Amino acid sequence: MLSMSSNNISYLDVRDLLSIEFIRLNNIHLYNSIYINRKYFISHDKIVDNEIFSTSINKEKFNKSGEHFFKKLFEDPNNLKYIDLLQEMFPYVKKYKSGQELEYSGNLLMSDDSYKEIAKNKRICSGKYFDLYFTKTFNEYAAIGNLVEEYIHNVNKTQHIEKQLQILNDILKSVPKSHQQEFFDRLQLWIDNIDQESRYNFIIVLFKSILQISNDHAFFTLGARSRVEIIIWELLQSISEEQYEEFLEKIKKDYDKINNISSILYWFKHDKEGKNIEGRIDKMEYLYKQMGAEIIKNSINLYDDNYYNRGNIWGLVKLYKDDLSIVKNYIKEIITKDNIFRLLNDIIGTSIGSNIKYSISDDNLKSLTTINDIDEILKSAETKTSDQEFILKVYNNYRSDIKDDWGETGIVSNKILHLNP
Repeated sequence: MLSMSSNNISYLDVRDLLSIEFIRLNNIHLYNSIYINRKYFISHDKIVDNEIFSTSINKEKFNKSGEHFFKKLFEDPNNLKYIDLLQEMFPYVKKYKSGQELEYSGNLLMSDDSYKEIAKNKRICSGKYFDLYFTKTFNEYAAIGNLVEEYIHNVNKTQHIEKQLQILNDILKSVPKSHQQEFFDRLQLWIDNIDQESRYNFIIVLFKSILQISNDHAFFTLGARSRVEIIIWELLQSISEEQYEEFLEKIKKDYDKINNISSILYWFKHDKEGKNIEGRIDKMEYLYKQMGAEIIKNSINLYDDNYYNRGNIWGLVKLYKDDLSIVKNYIKEIITKDNIFRLLNDIIGTSIGSNIKYSISDDNLKSLTTINDIDEILKSAETKTSDQEFILKVYNNYRSDIKDDWGETGIVSNKILHLNP
């Protein structure tokens, strides 16, 4: 029966499958207690369950109730004899047995070296997979985990870039935007499994595809596109110097991705683990400055169809942050009635709470342009799509200083809008 269980649910961790099945067969009371009191056994990926995540808010309270729970649970000799087995499955049990806090409540930032193994192997202590060990079913986290593992396999066996681009494109079409964050979070855990000879092509594929990847905001974590920028930065440390320079040569005219380049450079500058290879940050920064200078000198229009994507202009703003007049003069040259709504879309910020609010801040607007310049162009501009109408509505709300009950401007939506002005 044990082997049948592990074979039928091969996408889960075989150690945890066999262990929980052993407990079910020999101590159904303990088995049920684990399932019912999940908050004392789920130690990772708690954010996927609101009730479980709430235990992270008051850690001292959780530690106290957890200690009380485990003390009572293991007072029963029939349960105590499984404590060594349980501590291999559940980090909280291991901490309880060794007299540690279940959740560290100090002020220092503590890294969790165990998370990578837990996530890659879909362990039972993860909130993403805990239920599956009891229900013997499947969920979107398991499906995405399997898809990532299959994708890594295809990356290693497929050497042609065009074929790799098609594979990733098919995945992006099949994985909803709301799940792309999970896909690329999981992918980052597997990059060490990419063969050395496949890494350069993989970097090219990710960079070429980056604008197809969801750029939606994420709750308490990085979004999918931001995660890909980190993956690219990490992989750039694992290729040869010749390949690195070839990569920079390939992307030097990709003005549509100057903001992505600035984000990759950000991770070069914030390398807390010493992953950077000496000299590579300087070459990346030189490329970034050269691209910015070319855009300004030749008035390369980032609001043209060939180069526009929402937020790309901020790659230029970050480069000239010490003299924003350079950017504002450049924008004044290129903005017309045909692309004004793209500029406004870049100025609009999004805040996500119980609903989604779209609003304009003074800082955003003043970094790029002036109200007078916008108003002058809008005199001759006409909205042609519902997206443009919404953008104009947000601007007019800001322009008229219309405030809600909390004294804030903005237009509220009940869903994330993927505006295409």
